[in-house]
Amino acid sequence: RVPGKRRDEVLRLVSLINAQLLHGHIDMWTDGTIVYRNSLLLAGGAEANDQQCEAMVSIGVDAVHHYYPAFNFAIWGGLTAEKALEYALLETMGEA
Repeated sequence: RVPGKRRDEVLRLVSLINAQLLHGHIDMWTDGTIVYRNSLLLAGGAEANDQQCEAMVSIGVDAVHHYYPAFNFAIWGGLTAEKALEYALLETMGEA
């Protein structure tokens, strides 16, 4: 859960992240819990198949893994939303 004093900054971070997501979105509930949400429209009596469900779960897990460090930087590191996202998305080059 996001501490009260960091909620405004984390909401800014959520907005920046959501602008980059193609599927699903991230929310912060009123108690400070951060959640990833996605949906699958099944109109006209359609039913979800295993591949669709697996894809939705995979997309969600990838999004959470990708942006998790940004939340740590913003919540515990005290960084601004922009800096937290910038540092989290830093691409390394070369080999270790």
